[in-house]
Amino acid sequence: FTVITPAGQDQRAITLSANGMDSVDLNLLGSKDLNTIRGKAISMIFQEPMTSLNPVIPCGKQVSEVIRQHVRSDAKAARQRTIELSNEAHLNRRIRRAIYDRYPHQISGGQKQRVMIAMAMSCRPALLIADEPTTALDVTVQQSILELIRTLQRQNNMAVILITHDLGIVADIADSIAVMYKGELREKGNAADIAKSPSPRTPVHCASCPSAFGQTGSTCGRR
Repeated sequence: FTVITPAGQDQRAITLSANGMDSVDLNLLGSKDLNTIRGKAISMIFQEPMTSLNPVIPCGKQVSEVIRQHVRSDAKAARQRTIELSNEAHLNRRIRRAIYDRYPHQISGGQKQRVMIAMAMSCRPALLIADEPTTALDVTVQQSILELIRTLQRQNNMAVILITHDLGIVADIADSIAVMYKGELREKGNAADIAKSPSPRTPVHCASCPSAFGQTGSTCGRR
């Protein structure tokens, strides 16, 4: 499921208001109950891999903290699980074990995002929210990150909400689409149907990348 918004609009509201997991209204839960859900049943990949990780804590320790918080495993088991997750996130083979002790500034932007994906997947969430997961990454790395998210979704039978304003990504990866503008839901439905015949209420989005929606004359290529 993909939420399309113009750049800078609506993403924060969507991210903060995602609710209704297993018939539970998250708005009615206290902070203690929410903490048992965040990172476990619902997890998130943030849009800035360069700033999402704590710069003074090794990458692997940040992943293992999530595991120890929700799974209650000891340090040794959490470390081993972190290495396994590094493999699942397709981190470079040379640094999979070294990643546990490396700081964010010692790895590339694409590797940082893979660490964030490993962290998000550490407790096998039922719902993964990906907020602009390819921001600040080059096109080649963007494609590999999207393929990784799609692979993990299928392997874990997991729901994914992808928040983006890049219609090239939407046309390539989405099953269902919701189009928002200024906090208003403009259109919602099957991705193929909207791509073939977008609603007149959606032109402000489609104009930015018409080729993604079967039109011509766009310079925005598909991912």
